Amino acid sequence: MSGLGSLTELVARSAERIEKERRLPPELLDALHQGGWFRLLLPKAYDGGETDPVGFVETISEIARHDASTAWCLCQNSVCSMVAAFVAPEVAREIYGRDPRAVLAWGPGPNAR
Repeated sequence: MSGLGSLTELVARSAERIEKERRLPPELLDALHQGGWFRLLLPKAYDGGETDPVGFVETISEIARHDASTAWCLCQNSVCSMVAAFVAPEVAREIYGRDPRAVLAWGPGPNAR
C-alpha cells in the first residue's frame, strides 16, 4: 500500500465530486488500485494486504474522516475479499489472480453496479 497521508489528501480533494457524481472519480480509483487499498483484507497468498482487524478499522476510519463514501466502498470490498480465505484456492485465484484491479462486492439486486 502506498502512504495513507497522500491517499487521504486525494480523498479529501475528491469528496465534493464524489457527493455530486455519486461515484469515485477515475483518478481516485486508480490510486486505490495502485496502492492495494481494495485488497486490505485479502490474504497475502492472493497478493492482498492481509491487514489485521485493528489496523483495518483504523485505516478505514481515517479515510472516512475525509469521505465516508470512499471508506464504505473500501470496507465493503475488503470484507467481501475475505471470502478468498474460505473458498478453494483455484476459485480465489480465478477472482483475484488474473486482474490486479479485480474487486468483489455484493449488494442489492440485479441492477447494482
